[in-house]
Amino acid sequence: MCRYKMVIPGDEGKGNTQIEFVEFDDNFDVVTRREFTTRFIVFHDWALTENYYVVPKNPAYLRWGNILQFTLGLKVGVDVFAMEEETNGEFVLIPRHDEAEDVHEVKSDAFFNCFHFGPVFERKDKRTNLSSMVASSIPTPLEAKWDSTGKTNNSRRSSGARQVWRRMEVCLHRLG
Repeated sequence: MCRYKMVIPGDEGKGNTQIEFVEFDDNFDVVTRREFTTRFIVFHDWALTENYYVVPKNPAYLRWGNILQFTLGLKVGVDVFAMEEETNGEFVLIPRHDEAEDVHEVKSDAFFNCFHFGPVFERKDKRTNLSSMVASSIPTPLEAKWDSTGKTNNSRRSSGARQVWRRMEVCLHRLG
């Protein structure tokens, strides 16, 4: 199970995201509990490997002026944040079983927003393969048009946001 919450005001008044993973055995007794707090990020998908929880660190910032309006029902949830497209995306690998092992934050060389994961797995040579749907820019809710079948029609996005599947490889033995 993955639970996350927004921590306000957070570091430097910018908000934080607290992520908690809990695993249960067949009797629903807790066998693993890991928690991680980072700068404010937005994500709705995560992956699980034999040894890690993998979370996309999609950089975002809070729109403080909209939070009260959201609380009063005058704004929708996506109005309280915006993607920070000048900041590079990252992946966070949180160890599942070894509480002494550090959390690994793997930086990329560009902004991305990871929407969904495909196959994510560890290889014997200590490499982790990540397949994910990423976008180089994010349309606003008004730009994300839907066709009659309920599917996103990328050709109608005025911002030119393009979603593509990317395969990345993380070399764990190099992370230290």
